[in-house]
Amino acid sequence: MKLTSLLYSVFVSGVFSLHCGNNTHEWAACDESITGSGKYVGYLATKDPFFLDPISNLTIIEIQKMHFGSEAVDNTDIHPDYKIYICPITGKTWFLSVSLVYNKKHTVKKRDWDTAISEMVGAMNEHKTFQSTINTDAGSMTIEAFHLSKSGYY
Repeated sequence: MKLTSLLYSVFVSGVFSLHCGNNTHEWAACDESITGSGKYVGYLATKDPFFLDPISNLTIIEIQKMHFGSEAVDNTDIHPDYKIYICPITGKTWFLSVSLVYNKKHTVKKRDWDTAISEMVGAMNEHKTFQSTINTDAGSMTIEAFHLSKSGYY
């Protein structure tokens, strides 16, 4: 199951992203899609003029690893996770952030949102933004991926 999910994620992120509205001046909504635990709606942050390097498939896999299921928490607080990741293929350094909130209406398993993560990061690449949000009836997840290698801060 893990290998199948991984291969599907790589395939999806390489060829598919959601259709989203115009994010040139403000956040934009994306079309509804399906996750392992139901439907979701995605949103993209405003287009960033400094977005030059797309988020790689290996970086997407790292973001997917940062997602944990709702069974891992016993409250409805925000659960952030941060990581500095150096892609072994591109050599680029990324700051990754995932913030999860579960409302406990439904159980979300650890890998349930892998497809949604791939689709949203694909949309982030297509629409040149560093942040997106996944909203479901079970909770939400904010994804951020900032390329640090050229920023002068790292």
